[in-house]
Amino acid sequence: MFRLQQTGFFDHNKVLSVLSRAPQKPFPEYSHAFHEMVLFKSGYVWGGRLPYPQQQQSELLLRQIAEENSRQDDCSSVMSEALFSQLAVLLWRTHQQGDEVSYKGNRDQE
Repeated sequence: MFRLQQTGFFDHNKVLSVLSRAPQKPFPEYSHAFHEMVLFKSGYVWGGRLPYPQQQQSELLLRQIAEENSRQDDCSSVMSEALFSQLAVLLWRTHQQGDEVSYKGNRDQE
């Protein structure tokens, strides 16, 4: 099995990397020598889609992360981590609110 290495995805000791894969080309089965998180902006994804305001906010955060990754100053890694934390909280909060709405809707039908 092919093993992806960190050096192929992270420049200048960056902690995050944003890569666009649209359209996604076929890729052989592989493993990682690093951790990977994949976010889908379009297409069918199990669990549904983000509401429009949260989608806009997440796209803005991803653009800002990508911009920070292109910088070479000492603060860019810290800023990237802070922006990523905002993205993670946004996605988690949206997921939690979706669960609450779903739960309330089911309870109202009883």
